[in-house]
Amino acid sequence: MMLAHLQQFDECCHTLETDIEVPDGINPEIFLKALKEEMIDDEVQCSATKESIYVTATIRGSLECAQALFDSKTRSAMRLARLRL
Repeated sequence: MMLAHLQQFDECCHTLETDIEVPDGINPEIFLKALKEEMIDDEVQCSATKESIYVTATIRGSLECAQALFDSKTRSAMRLARLRL
């Protein structure tokens, strides 16, 4: 029963999108690279302007877990981008 439950979540994918305002001093290209490193197992597409970064990611799992992972990974990538200044 537990295995079937886990497989159900593994097969479910959610495509999440966000627009992130680029803080002063952050290079969008460095952020994009950091985000792709953070989300290596998920499909991630990014585009950037000087003012914002648009991110689309397809993540496996329940919607709540996918959203939490997406939020966590985007915050982590922003921290990495700040460290690489």
